[in-house]
Amino acid sequence: MKEENYGVEPRWISEEEFAEAVDRVFDWLSASTPLKVVRERLDKMGLTGEKARFVVDVARTRFKAKVKFSRWREVFFTPAGLRWATPEDVGAALQERLKGYSMADLGAGQGGQVIHRQESEETVAVEIDPLNASLALRNVEVYSAEAEIVVGDALDESLARRFDPFEVIFSDPYRGPTSTSRTLEELEPNPLEVMKLYGRVERAGFVFELPPQIREERIPFDAELEYVSFGGEYNRLNVYTGELRRCSK
Repeated sequence: MKEENYGVEPRWISEEEFAEAVDRVFDWLSASTPLKVVRERLDKMGLTGEKARFVVDVARTRFKAKVKFSRWREVFFTPAGLRWATPEDVGAALQERLKGYSMADLGAGQGGQVIHRQESEETVAVEIDPLNASLALRNVEVYSAEAEIVVGDALDESLARRFDPFEVIFSDPYRGPTSTSRTLEELEPNPLEVMKLYGRVERAGFVFELPPQIREERIPFDAELEYVSFGGEYNRLNVYTGELRRCSK
């Protein structure tokens, strides 16, 4: 997520050591251990500076994840990653519509969608940020899901060709936190560019998870628009094309 920069590489410690460190910090915080003591203990484990901050942030974010995820005690999100993550119930409902289709997830973030994919549904998730991709992999494992995580630019033509066989292209593009009146052009990746690049081959359709502030007239293609609420407020605008539509806008 672009709001965060921890200055650490995904492979700075092994996945097992990272998971153990986060679990330990979560347990210490659950026991009301002062943050100063937590940092002293991490220092003894060789985790200092940005590495310690990253571990603490992921552990602390678990408490906030309770409103979105049933396995909140186990998930791996940064604060920004959790902010943009699709709530579990919302993601499960969307993936129920895509059940049985192979799917490429472009811009997977920290894995909020692919945690619902099963072994029978071929799934690949593309994420441009290596640190986000490493957290997505952890969350896939937490939910015993099946998805390949690839680090790369979803708009790279050579990478896009690899996904020609996939029936569904899904994208929950990044959006800046300050905009209130959104357009497709300010999203990354831009859904129009995604459709142009990945529309070279016949597919079941595209699915975009967009900000609900985008008005219907700003979506210049035929699609079903599904407004989704969470916590009593509009949370997502799901856009379905092709045979995935149940109606048109």
